[in-house]
Amino acid sequence: AHRLEAGLPRGDWLPPAMESAQGLHDLEAAGRSGVLQSLRVLVELPSGAGALTPTGWAALGRLEARLAAEPEIGSVRSFARFESERPMSKLLFFSMEAEDRRSWVTEDRRGVLLEAVPREGVDPHRLLDVAARLRRVDPAAVSNLPGVRLAVGGLPAFRLDYVNAVAGWLPRVAGLIL
Repeated sequence: AHRLEAGLPRGDWLPPAMESAQGLHDLEAAGRSGVLQSLRVLVELPSGAGALTPTGWAALGRLEARLAAEPEIGSVRSFARFESERPMSKLLFFSMEAEDRRSWVTEDRRGVLLEAVPREGVDPHRLLDVAARLRRVDPAAVSNLPGVRLAVGGLPAFRLDYVNAVAGWLPRVAGLIL
């Protein structure tokens, strides 16, 4: 019972004939397997600070930089790069395909998805720590905008939640079995 772990399996544990295992190996060979472990960070801007306002744009830029500063993160993607001081033009924003735009930004432009793609070869177990660290970030302090909220999702965040849920019940289950 002391050796039981609620964590993720290690190594190449999927049967090699499975299509998902073959796809993973193909992505690894192409140097793109990190995309499977992306963290999805939903930023909710406060009222009056949409993504295309100078205030919202600057806040998103600071949050994007904070995500990119994680050593395990290779790139951060969204509907735009937040490197310039001025927001992208509304003409350019609305010239994006509507479906693409809706994938990244809510209709009111207060909800913005940032996708943090891990560096290639990062151990998936370390990404659980990244998800936990990002959930502890004070978004108002990082973005310099009061009222900003973050929600961290994606496969690593789901696994973190799963491990925490299972680990909490493991002693009770082991005791019941014994």
